[in-house]
Amino acid sequence: MSQRRRRWLLLPHISILAWLVCLSAAAKVQFCKSNEDGSVDLCLALASYRNGTSNSNDVYLHLSSKFTGRRGWAAFGTGTGMDGSMMFIFYPGEREGDKEKAVAY
Repeated sequence: MSQRRRRWLLLPHISILAWLVCLSAAAKVQFCKSNEDGSVDLCLALASYRNGTSNSNDVYLHLSSKFTGRRGWAAFGTGTGMDGSMMFIFYPGEREGDKEKAVAY
């Protein structure tokens, strides 16, 4: 894949992140997915804080998921499709309470 094509593929991700940073600069943003019974099993939160040391804003992204019986998986992604999208994938670890994480592009 050419360098130029790679840059164009990153443009949607950069645009989305820039939009989220602007949105989070005004307020904290949170989205949670609820099941039919009202329980929450998937959340995404974004916040931006002023960093006086670097004289810039730090962006915090918090992803969380709940696994019942240590089964299943959860994922967040950017873009309109899987091809070329940055994905954060979570699945249960070996021990109770452990979660494994992966980032794919």
